[in-house]
Amino acid sequence: MPVGAAFGGGAKNGDPCPHVPRHPLPHPALPAGPAVIRLSFSVALQYAVNSPGADFIFNVQAAHTRQQRVVAEQLVVSQPVLLQSHIDAPSRARYLRLSAQPGLLELHSSAVVELDHHIARPEHLAEVPVRQLPPQVLPYLYPSRYCESDHLGVLATQEFGRVWQGHHRVIAIRDWVQRRIVFRNNTSTSTTTARSSTFIVVRGLWRRSAGGNGARLLARTVLVEGA
Repeated sequence: MPVGAAFGGGAKNGDPCPHVPRHPLPHPALPAGPAVIRLSFSVALQYAVNSPGADFIFNVQAAHTRQQRVVAEQLVVSQPVLLQSHIDAPSRARYLRLSAQPGLLELHSSAVVELDHHIARPEHLAEVPVRQLPPQVLPYLYPSRYCESDHLGVLATQEFGRVWQGHHRVIAIRDWVQRRIVFRNNTSTSTTTARSSTFIVVRGLWRRSAGGNGARLLARTVLVEGA
C-alpha cells in the first residue's frame, strides 16, 4: 500500500494523534464508475523499548495520490511523544518519526481509501524512452540490492530486447517471472540481493516488495504512459 500526508504535534497516552478522527472509520458509498475500489486496512505494532529509549521511523500511513483518495484514517500512539512527519515527493510515501521512551510502545494505524485505477487498452500504452523519463524517477534507475541493474542489463537485453515495446514487453516479463522464479518467505539475509537470490541461490525474490523490482530489473526500464 502506498503511503502519504502529515500529522503534527504529539499524542497523549492512548489517544489518537491530532487532526485524526477518533470515531470508528466510516464506509462511505462508492462514487459511480467501475474502476473505483474501496479498501480498508489496519496496522498494529508493539515494541518493548529498552533504556535509554529508541528512535523509530514508520511507513504505515496511506498516501494521497492522483489514483488514491484517503476517505478516513486514524492513528494512535501509546506514548506521549512528539511525532514528526515527512512526505517523499516522488512516491508520496508518508514517514512518521518519533523517539520512544523506555517501556511499551504501541502504534495503531487504520484507514479507508478509494482507488481509481488508470485503465487503458493495451495497444494505447506506449513505452517511454529513457530520454523522456520524468526527472523525479531517474534515481530509481540506479543499481541497488533490490534492483542490480548494472549486473543484469545484459540478461535483460537478451531476454526482452527484441520484444515489441510497451504492453507486450511487460507481459513477456510477467510470464518470465512466473515460469522461472519461486517466491519463498524467510529466505533472505542481510547480504541477500536481487541477483544472488534470483539467479545464484535460485530461491526467487525474497519479499513481496521486491517482486515488482524483479520485473523492472529484467526489463531494464519499462515505464508506461499514464501508469
